[in-house]
Amino acid sequence: MFDQLVYDNDPNLTNVLIGENWKIWRIDFTRAFRLSKDLRDPKDAEHCDRQLFEKLKGENEVLY
Repeated sequence: MFDQLVYDNDPNLTNVLIGENWKIWRIDFTRAFRLSKDLRDPKDAEHCDRQLFEKLKGENEVLY
């Protein structure tokens, strides 16, 4: 769901760091957050956590 919301046009392994205890950090979102009203791949957003979905439905502020 995160990838659908930020719309990162350049996801690749050089933008991933693995830290202590195998904690994963995603970096470099310089090609993300584009001004698009559509999801990048709607099929990938068909399933998400119910609590997250309810919170997203409550958000109605348009940022662009």
